[in-house]
Amino acid sequence: MNSILTHFRNNTKTYVWILRILVGSIFILSGVSKLIDLWGFIYKIEQYLLIWGITEPRSIVFIVALCISSFEFIMGALLIVGSLKRTSAWSLLALMCIMLPFSLYVASGFLVQSILTKPFSSTTDKFIFCLFAFIKSKEICLDDK
Repeated sequence: MNSILTHFRNNTKTYVWILRILVGSIFILSGVSKLIDLWGFIYKIEQYLLIWGITEPRSIVFIVALCISSFEFIMGALLIVGSLKRTSAWSLLALMCIMLPFSLYVASGFLVQSILTKPFSSTTDKFIFCLFAFIKSKEICLDDK
């Protein structure tokens, strides 16, 4: 155990570079994919806004979508290059902390809605229903013992 810790301490810079390249690449790919399908990202932002009943003009949503995807791409590139390391790392963390709850909320709402309105309409719905049924059956079997 002590040799593993010593190995990590001696090679910290290598691991930091690997992680910076990995995380930066993920954000670059995310930014590029949002720039490629900008109208899909605009639709997603409009879904986020509809959660609170906010309707913004599409031109404002277009500018916000363009800024967010460009921000992801630029900060990911800065992280890989090593320029503004702390700023880019904290900025990307803040972006993740803001966007992840929205994505989870929208995804969970659509999942529940799709199962209730169109049961078993897709393979994903069937899989999730079977997964829940399997878990429930295991709970019932454990309760019987």
